[in-house]
Amino acid sequence: MAFSLPTKAAVCPSNTQYISLPTPQKPGNGMTVLAIVLCVLAGAIGVHRVVMGGSPWLILAYAFTLGGFFFILPLMDFVRLLSEPEHYKNNSKFLAAFGMM
Repeated sequence: MAFSLPTKAAVCPSNTQYISLPTPQKPGNGMTVLAIVLCVLAGAIGVHRVVMGGSPWLILAYAFTLGGFFFILPLMDFVRLLSEPEHYKNNSKFLAAFGMM
C-alpha cells in the first residue's frame, strides 16, 4: 500500500498553520520596582535601563564610560526612576537621564 499526500492540502491556504511569536512585554509597575532595585545594586552597568525596555547596548555604554560617567548617570537614573519612570520605558538613548529623548 503506497502512501501519498493529497494535492489539495499542499496548495490550499486554509490548511496552512501559522506560528504566533510572543510579543515583547511592555514594562509595567513591577518592572519599575525591579529597575529601581537594579539601579541601586548594579547601576554602574546599566541593567536597570534594559529592564525598562532599553537596548542591550546600553550595558556596554555604561561599562565603557566607567559606570555612566563615574556613577553620575546611575544616580540621575535613580532619581528619575522614582519621579517619572515613564521616561525610561522603551528609551534607548544613552543620555536619557538628562531629558534627551
